[in-house]
Amino acid sequence: MVGIENLKKLNAGLELLLTQIIETYADKKVDASDIGHLVELLKGFPVLIEMVKAIKEVPAEAKDVDAAELVVLANDYFQMISRIVKAYKDVQPVVAVV
Repeated sequence: MVGIENLKKLNAGLELLLTQIIETYADKKVDASDIGHLVELLKGFPVLIEMVKAIKEVPAEAKDVDAAELVVLANDYFQMISRIVKAYKDVQPVVAVV
């Protein structure tokens, strides 16, 4: 059994990248006001490094996933997608329906 640690590292890095991209482009432009998003990305740099290191092991892990690991990964994916969707909704303007 190979485990799923590298798959989890890949997910963590992707979540960090996606949420920062969503928040950066929320106002449809990149300017000085987005420096905070760059800072958050830099704070998460260790996560991104771990993601890059893990990428080469991901195919072997994906081929060796058992039922219990699949449940863990599915739960992790669901939570990750929920957080990404929340980040997207948080930056969308509220439109009043009249």
